[in-house]
Amino acid sequence: MREVMSNVVGTPVQPVQSVQPQAPVSTADELMKYAQLYKDGLLSEEEFAAIKAKML
Repeated sequence: MREVMSNVVGTPVQPVQSVQPQAPVSTADELMKYAQLYKDGLLSEEEFAAIKAKML
């Protein structure tokens, strides 16, 4: 089958990898992630406040 498709398309056909659905991330989990970034100094107080306001 792959050879037939390669001949039709003109380029080798790669097998498709299945994608596992990810569990939904809760707002609380997302907020905790940003809070840790703020604590680590990677977000300013203003950035964290803006993200928090947008999420809530």
